[in-house]
Amino acid sequence: PSTRFLHLINFIHRVGTPSTRLVHLIHFHRVGTPSTRFLHLINFIRRVGTPSTRLLHLIHFHRVDTPSTRFLHLINFIHRVGTPSTRLVHLNHFHRVGTPSTRFLHLINFIHRVGTPSTRLVHLIHFHRVGTPSTRFLHLINFIHRVGTPSTRLVHLIHFHRVGTPSTRFLHLINFIHRVGTPSTRLVHLIHFHRVGTPSTRFLHLINFIHRVGTPSTRFLHLLNFIHSVVTPSTMSTHRNSVSLVHICFKFSCCSLSILKSRRN
Repeated sequence: PSTRFLHLINFIHRVGTPSTRLVHLIHFHRVGTPSTRFLHLINFIRRVGTPSTRLLHLIHFHRVDTPSTRFLHLINFIHRVGTPSTRLVHLNHFHRVGTPSTRFLHLINFIHRVGTPSTRLVHLIHFHRVGTPSTRFLHLINFIHRVGTPSTRLVHLIHFHRVGTPSTRFLHLINFIHRVGTPSTRLVHLIHFHRVGTPSTRFLHLINFIHRVGTPSTRFLHLLNFIHSVVTPSTMSTHRNSVSLVHICFKFSCCSLSILKSRRN
C-alpha cells in the first residue's frame, strides 16, 4: 500500500493535465495509510491544478487522518492556496474537525490573516458555537476589535451577545463598545445589550458609560430610554437616588441649554 500510493502520486503528477490529474486521483483516495495518504495528498494537490480546483478537490479527503492533524494541515493548506474569498468559503466544510479548543484558536488566527474585514466578520459567525463560553467570548472580543471598521464591528458583535456569563459579558462589552465606534453608534448599539448582567451592576455601569460618551442631548435621551426599560417598581427603591440624580442632572442640562440659547439670542 505505501509503495503503491507513492508510485501513483508520482505517476499521476507526470501525466495528463492539471484537471485530469485531480479527477483521476480521487479513485485512489483509499490507498496507503491515513497519515501517509493525507500528507502526500496535501503536497500533491498543492502542486497541481489551480487555486479554485485545489480547494474543490480537497473536500473529498477531509475525512482522512486524525482530527487534530487533519485540522492543522487543512488550515495551513487553505491558507497557502486560493484567494481570500474562496479560502473562507471552503473552510466552512471543515468547521467540525479538531477539538473545540484547538479549532477555535486556529480559526481565529486563520480568519484574522485571510480575507477582507467585511468577509472576516461574516464568516466568523459560522464558528460562534465552538470553544467554551469564556474563551469564546474573550477571543471574539479581541478579534472583532482588531478587524473591520467601527460600524461593522458593532453590528457583528450583536450575534455574540449570548456568550459568556452575564457578569463577564457585560463588563467586556462595556469596555469594548467604549473603545470602538463613534459616540452616536456606541449609544445606539449599547441598547441591544441592556438585558445583560444584573439590574444593579447593569444600571451602575451604564450610568458611568453613558456619562462618558455622546453629547449631553443624546446622553440623556438614551439614558432615559434605558431606565424606562430596566427599572421596575421593585427595583425602584434601590435605584431611587440614582434615578432622582439623573432627572436632576437632566433638568439642569435643559436649563443650561436654555440659558445658553437666551444668551446667544
